[in-house]
Amino acid sequence: MSSLLRQAIFCFVWLPLLLFLETSGFLLAQDGTDSSGIRDEDGTVEAAKLFQYFGCLAKNLDVRLASGEPLRLDEKPLQKWTIGSEWHGSHYIWTCKNRPVLIGCFLVDSMRADRRQLYLELHSLVDERFSPMEFPALKNFQWDPLPKKTSTLLIEGLAQANQNERLRRIQMRQIAETFSVTMYEDPKYGSDRTEQLRMLATPVYRYPDGGDGGLQGAIYAFVKTNGTDPDFLLAIENDPKLKENGWRVRPIRYTSRRLELHRLKSVVWEVPEFDMGSSPVKLTDPYMIITLLETETSVFNAVREQMIQSGTKKD
Repeated sequence: MSSLLRQAIFCFVWLPLLLFLETSGFLLAQDGTDSSGIRDEDGTVEAAKLFQYFGCLAKNLDVRLASGEPLRLDEKPLQKWTIGSEWHGSHYIWTCKNRPVLIGCFLVDSMRADRRQLYLELHSLVDERFSPMEFPALKNFQWDPLPKKTSTLLIEGLAQANQNERLRRIQMRQIAETFSVTMYEDPKYGSDRTEQLRMLATPVYRYPDGGDGGLQGAIYAFVKTNGTDPDFLLAIENDPKLKENGWRVRPIRYTSRRLELHRLKSVVWEVPEFDMGSSPVKLTDPYMIITLLETETSVFNAVREQMIQSGTKKD
């Protein structure tokens, strides 16, 4: 992990810094104003700061493939979303040689006025190993996804990808529209109710064209009826080097809830409720979510402000 991310996780030892920030006016006032005296009645200022903070965290996340190949962060979020004023999140993507290999999401729970919880979600998109990631906030915990668990699903019987980029994009959307996603109610509520997620019409990401005949693709988001927070992502991929059966899809969960992926009324992929257990040691699933930080709102705001200031300083 990078030093800045460790600071975010271990912020509760920063008492001298917090005193300085408080006297300098960095902490958000209790009456709903920020340090500049601007009122934030609709949460716009708070949302902007959180999205900026997520960008800083993404830049400082230390992640790499086991092969040693460097990863590149696309600094423009795939998706920025809010659920009222209580939840905020940003999804980011990391690539290697023009190929997406990892999606990460930083999200904050602001349901309690006096507390903040910061989470990190990660999902592997590549059929090779990462260098195991360790998180000091979770003792003896490693995330080391196995490639066999991130494999794609072959789609047979489709026409070859069109050579025209515009028409190929239409093909990808048409393929994506043949899929539907069912999300099950959290079992802690004692219900087996389901919800059908809706697909956003525009993909949140298109694979860059490296000009080398490499993998082509687009990633579509599936969200709840009344939200924009992706609970599921579907990568539509085509390998132009294959003359037949070049189309594949990669399911990408972004919720801990049970999911089913359907195509033409048949279940083609499903995952159970996600549970790391009470004492996780080594997680090999392609998806993970952990709590990076849970602390008082004033402490969270101070750490956030310090990281934003550090991340925006010019050399």
